[in-house]
Amino acid sequence: MDKALRREAKRAYKELLSFPFPYEGLASLENTFEDTHPEIEEFTMDFNDFCTLVAGSCTYIIKGKAIPKYQASFLTEDFFTSYSKYTFLQPVLKDYPDISDEMMRYETVRKMLVENL
Repeated sequence: MDKALRREAKRAYKELLSFPFPYEGLASLENTFEDTHPEIEEFTMDFNDFCTLVAGSCTYIIKGKAIPKYQASFLTEDFFTSYSKYTFLQPVLKDYPDISDEMMRYETVRKMLVENL
């Protein structure tokens, strides 16, 4: 495993993936859309799964191990491609900066991982 990649993964994990999960913002988002989009009930769980996939994949690199192929295949898509039922949220995420920032941080790391698969 390339030492520079391991160093970059470690830096990314520490600087980008070590923020508290935005539960308050997620609760607010879900409350806003629960009447018009019942699928929002699963958003926190799905977003958490996406974040866990990225963070877990990053830890493989940090430990000098290859990301398992089945896991790597899930990294090729961004959140809204993987979870297309939430695309209605894209235009309003700017109103939820804690969620938007968290999503951008994980997306940055996801792209870095995909570039090095």
